[in-house]
Amino acid sequence: MVELEKIKVAMENNPSVMDAKCEGFSIVSEILNMALIVPKEQVLECIEIAEMVFSYNSDLPDMPLTFERDLFKIGFMAYTTKSFETAEKTFSILSQCGNAEGRNYYAFMIRRKETKEKSDDMLIKAVHLIREGIAENDAFSFVNMGLLLALEYGDDEDWLLCDDLIKSIPKTQTEDVLTWWKKIGIHGDIEEVLVNYFLLRHGKIKKSSFGSKKKISDILSEKIPNFPQWLKEESHFSSLDAVFDTMLDDDFDENLTEYFEDMPLSRKAAEEIMAEMKIWDEWELYRVLLQNYISFLTNDEIKKIIRAYKKKFLMPLSTIIDESTLNNICE
Repeated sequence: MVELEKIKVAMENNPSVMDAKCEGFSIVSEILNMALIVPKEQVLECIEIAEMVFSYNSDLPDMPLTFERDLFKIGFMAYTTKSFETAEKTFSILSQCGNAEGRNYYAFMIRRKETKEKSDDMLIKAVHLIREGIAENDAFSFVNMGLLLALEYGDDEDWLLCDDLIKSIPKTQTEDVLTWWKKIGIHGDIEEVLVNYFLLRHGKIKKSSFGSKKKISDILSEKIPNFPQWLKEESHFSSLDAVFDTMLDDDFDENLTEYFEDMPLSRKAAEEIMAEMKIWDEWELYRVLLQNYISFLTNDEIKKIIRAYKKKFLMPLSTIIDESTLNNICE
C-alpha cells in the first residue's frame, strides 16, 4: 500500500516525526486504520510500525492505551483468522500497558503454544500475566491459571488448584467464561469441555451442551492423558440409588440413561432396579426392567410388576413389551 510506504519512508528520513509531541499519535492512528482494511498479510507490518512509535516514546508507557480499542480489535481479528504472529505482537503491546483483555489473550496464546517462542520462560511470563488478572478478580484469569496448571504441569495438586480456581469464579461471570471459545471460533476445544466440567461440578451452570458430568469426564479421560482418576470416578455413579439422589438436577434423565447403558445384564442388576421401584414411581425403571431384564425375573415377579404398572401409569403396557409376551405371562 502506497500510504504505508510513505509513512515508513518519512519515519526513516526523520525519526523525530514519531515523537508524541510531533506526529506520533497521528502516525499510529493512521497506521491502525490501515491495519483494519489492508490484506491480512500486511497487518503485521502495520503493528510493527505502531510498535516502533510506542518504543520511540518509551517515556509514555501508557501511549498504547489511547488506541487500545483498535489494537484489541486488530489482535482479535488476527487470532480468529489464525494470524498468530500478528495477534501475539498486538496482545503483547496491550499487556505491557496493563490492558486486561490483551493480557488474557496473550497469556492464553502462550499457554496454548501459539506464540513464536515456546520456551519455559514464556510459561513463566504467562503466569505473571495471569497473576495480575487474578489480583483484579478477573474471571478468565482464574480459568487461564487453572488450565495452565492442569494441562501444562498436571500433578494431582495442580488439578486440585485448577478445581479451586474455577470454583472461585462468581456465578455472574460464568457466561463470559462459557462464551470465550465460541467467541474466538474454537467452540468444542478440549479446554472448553474441561471448563464446562468444572463449572458443572461446582453448580455454576445447571447443564452443559457437552452432556452430563459422566459423559464429559469420559471425553476428558480420552483426550487428556493426565486427567485424574479421582475426578473420573467421582463423575460415575456407584449405584442406581446415587443416581436418584440427583433427581432434582437438570441432568437427572441423562444420568439415569447413562447408568442404565452401563448396567450389566444380570439378576443382581434386575434386583437393583426393583429395589428403586419400591421407592420411586419412575416409568423408566419399569421400561428398562421389562425390556432388558425380563429374562432374569420369575413369572410371579413379572405379574406383580405388571399389576403395579397398571395402577401407577396411564400409558399402555404394550408400549414397553409386545402383546404376545404379555399374553404368555398372563396365562
